[in-house]
Amino acid sequence: MEGKLSGSQASGFNEFLGVGSSVRALFPTPPDGDEPIADGGPQETTPEPPKPWRPYPKALELALSVAFGVGAWLTVNGVFVELPILVQAAPEGWALPSHLSLAVQVANSGPILYVILLRFSKRSRAVTSRTAVVYVILLMGAAASLALAFTWDKPVGGRSWPTLILTFVFALVGCTSSVLFIPFMASFRPRALAAYFTGEGIGGLLPGIIALAQGAGGDPQCAPDGTPLPPLPPNFSPKVYFLCLFALMMCSVFGFLLLERRGRGAHQMGLPREKMEEDDFRSEVRSYNEGPPNEEDIPSLSTTQLALLLAIAFWACLLANGALPGIQTYSCAPYGTSAYHLSATLSAMANPATCLVVFFTPIRKSFSLTHSFAMIFTILGLAAVAATVLSGLALTTALLSPKPPLIGYKSGEVLIVLIWIGLTIGAVYTKVGVAGALQEVDSRAKTTGRGPLLWYGAITQAGSAVGSIISFLAVTEFQLFVSPPPC
Repeated sequence: MEGKLSGSQASGFNEFLGVGSSVRALFPTPPDGDEPIADGGPQETTPEPPKPWRPYPKALELALSVAFGVGAWLTVNGVFVELPILVQAAPEGWALPSHLSLAVQVANSGPILYVILLRFSKRSRAVTSRTAVVYVILLMGAAASLALAFTWDKPVGGRSWPTLILTFVFALVGCTSSVLFIPFMASFRPRALAAYFTGEGIGGLLPGIIALAQGAGGDPQCAPDGTPLPPLPPNFSPKVYFLCLFALMMCSVFGFLLLERRGRGAHQMGLPREKMEEDDFRSEVRSYNEGPPNEEDIPSLSTTQLALLLAIAFWACLLANGALPGIQTYSCAPYGTSAYHLSATLSAMANPATCLVVFFTPIRKSFSLTHSFAMIFTILGLAAVAATVLSGLALTTALLSPKPPLIGYKSGEVLIVLIWIGLTIGAVYTKVGVAGALQEVDSRAKTTGRGPLLWYGAITQAGSAVGSIISFLAVTEFQLFVSPPPC
């Protein structure tokens, strides 16, 4: 008995299997009433109809979004996680993190240059194309990872110039991602943006896992005559570590390749990227936030409310991304190499863990615009206050270096690790909470990343830059922090 599927049933069945066109290509069916054509006989070729464009399955799209997000800050996170080993060989010693933090913020020239090109070079689409720029900066990050694997221990002129320059390239990828990657992801399903942010966090998780396997080696030792002795080496060298980062960067390039191919396929079918799967997009916004069924019921933000949310994100980035990474050595290293290693590694791993908890649990609804703005601002403000208090404790231990409280006690080592994990969680929750609220505004206004999320990317980078400048001046110019003598 023969039967036919309805159009919607066939579409859903083929989307589920993803093999309908492939099966027809392998086993073509002859036209009704005709005999199969024998091999070697005359054949009439008929043009095949164009293959219908179909979006990726949700699971694949989310996986690709995570892979794409990993490449945003993977290499920057990787360098700072490796600092407990790098500072031992760097001519700058404990001051190396502040130099690296400044190099990271100088890379903010990347998004500024891109915005200028967009404004004044409208005819140069090949230069200002978002897709082309993303490809270039991702490949630059991968190439820099490969180069650092062979130059991390080769200072030039008494400075760690290879590490500083290549870290600048790493940061160019990360800083530009705020004004390129996030707007690009705004045109996908809402959970794809959440997956992207999770991927950004995993960019800190993966280097941390590799660093835990690597180990920190031993604490510096001194000979009886006062001569410094080289510490015990880690399980594998930084060269292997940075080669692992190179492989992960190539995975990010591959993820973006497939995501961009999906968007290009939709465009060729006459579907603007911002209109792709609009019905699915709206339904997922409703199910994801469990909000009202109509987009019009999602309230918009006033200019003052938007400014308050951006101010919170600015402050969180000033602390966690700018000021504190430059002084982490002074805060943690006095408690021992192991305490410093665990603080750097576990605080980096707390970043993706917070993203996962925030975006994929009911906590996500705490900053949904279906609530009143006063409630959202209070929740995010409390998280920012908690991060500020813990940042103050970290700053206090750094100012008291090389003899902070509880030095030489296990309780001191545990406490400093918990402080850095806690301030990371508070700052990350604040940032992703603001981003989640602004993403709802962005989707309601249908600006696809050209509205509040673009401001969010610019403000967070500005906060990180201001914090890094403050940290660099405090370490190098005002010398507020002191490192211990070798022996």
